[in-house]
Amino acid sequence: MKKHFKLDITNKQYRSVLLLSYSTIAIIAIAIVLTGLFSWFNVYTQRVIYNLSMTQLQNLDTTISNNLDMWRTQLQTAWQDANIKQHIYTQSDSWKTENWIGSYLQRLCVNNGFAEYVCLFRSEDEFRYYGWRYPEEAEIQQIEQRIMETQNDTQQFIIETSNRKNLCIFLTDRKAMGVSPQRGIIYSLDLDQMEKKLISQKIEDSILLVYTSDGQSIINGKLSDERVEQIWNLLQNQDMSSPGMEIVLDESKYLCNSLYNDVTDMHFVMLQDYHIIQTRMTGTKKAAFISVVASLFIALLLAVILANKLYYPLQDFFSKIGSGPEILPGNEEYSRQQAEITSERIISQIHMMSQQYHSDKILWFLGGEDTDTDIPPVLRLQDRGEHCLFLLYWTNRHYLDENFSSDIYSILERNHSGCKISAFADTGSPWLLILLKEPVRSGSLSDWNKLQPLLEDECTQMAKIHGTQIFYAVSALISEEKDLRPNFQELQMLLKYHLLGQSRKGMTSEIFEDRKKLDIPKKIYDDFLDRIKKGKTEEAIAQLPLLLDELSSYNIKKVLLSLSELCVQ
Repeated sequence: MKKHFKLDITNKQYRSVLLLSYSTIAIIAIAIVLTGLFSWFNVYTQRVIYNLSMTQLQNLDTTISNNLDMWRTQLQTAWQDANIKQHIYTQSDSWKTENWIGSYLQRLCVNNGFAEYVCLFRSEDEFRYYGWRYPEEAEIQQIEQRIMETQNDTQQFIIETSNRKNLCIFLTDRKAMGVSPQRGIIYSLDLDQMEKKLISQKIEDSILLVYTSDGQSIINGKLSDERVEQIWNLLQNQDMSSPGMEIVLDESKYLCNSLYNDVTDMHFVMLQDYHIIQTRMTGTKKAAFISVVASLFIALLLAVILANKLYYPLQDFFSKIGSGPEILPGNEEYSRQQAEITSERIISQIHMMSQQYHSDKILWFLGGEDTDTDIPPVLRLQDRGEHCLFLLYWTNRHYLDENFSSDIYSILERNHSGCKISAFADTGSPWLLILLKEPVRSGSLSDWNKLQPLLEDECTQMAKIHGTQIFYAVSALISEEKDLRPNFQELQMLLKYHLLGQSRKGMTSEIFEDRKKLDIPKKIYDDFLDRIKKGKTEEAIAQLPLLLDELSSYNIKKVLLSLSELCVQ
């Protein structure tokens, strides 16, 4: 049976198989991408609609809560007025006091913008009304009955007549919580005016409703009372806290989101017409569909072209192999050896290139300042529970031997078996950076008294192997990733001491604290510059070692700055 499945790529059938495979993969890819795209699009759209709805509901909640607080503050201010307090707490009245109270409360209603009248009462049988509109008899009966049924001043109640609906908030004086009030002041607010001023009327696809906890409508959203009651009944039968629930009204589907404020005891509800939303999103879906289909059609076309371009070169290549002479001269053994040597060289070159790319990437990160750059995985610490040390090696020559990296790696691997070891070197650089990492719980890198002699012994071994003097600098123990770059920069600064002939084994950043941080006096160079100006070059050169010794007591940053100024002179 195997011979029936044997595929000869120089056969014409290969081209058909290749075309069929590319076409099948392209069709499957189209199906998967389209399914995933529109599934994601629907989920994303629902999430965006829900977030926008909740934002509007929270804004409405904040607006109404702030207005309620402001109106209660106005009542508190009015309650503290001397004339109103005298009227409420005493039985004595005068035309002057009565006239002042009427003018004050009328101005309060007009300036408020929502209030129609204010009611003052000093017993359950004595109520007086002030404002720009006098209430109807049905309103008066509801107010005087409902206020006596309240338990505390955080409540509010709604009064309704055939053509009006008002929200009443109040401030009262009671003998105890939970009993009827003895006296007080009541604000009557026009809910129609509140809806017109607090809710935008230009939103076509959304309806905003506000209910009390017992289902009374505060804001109708321009719907009839029957429809508002129907919506409340539907919401009562569902979980009002669930996002994006759907309700159906007269065969029209709406997305419903709600928010409850336990302080004001109000439910804020938003209905969004699903049909309008779908209509608006149709254009976006169509554009996305066209772009995806066009992209995948181009991919299919390129697949067909690739199948043709791949088939004919392969056919020509194998025809030459079958008809031409041997590619390599000599016998078969010689050809095999040459092929093995070539393969080893290619693999070696690829390994060196990949290793150098890895080093360049790490060193570019450590030497950069871009805070948005992702930290390379080999340098990560916190999420892996590790800490690390940087070791920087260099010699008294201006280059490193080819085997230096592998030799020091072998020594470190033998002496620090519990650590992860990584080596990085820039192309042509005279130094090598070593990263030693270990789990924080191990603690071998944090014990400097044990680590220092071990590093010095390793440096001595390397000096014997390569026959040259070797120096190294070691960073502080690094536990946080934000300290990687500063410690690497300190090591590079320590390397600059080599320019002044001051390198030594085991250099640390503490050397910066031992050197003077003062600016170097320019008079140090006066004698040196004077010899150069007079043409006494040999004497100036002979003076250089003394000059460098004098500079050795200063911080390297100050030395480099001073030498650059000397070069300019």
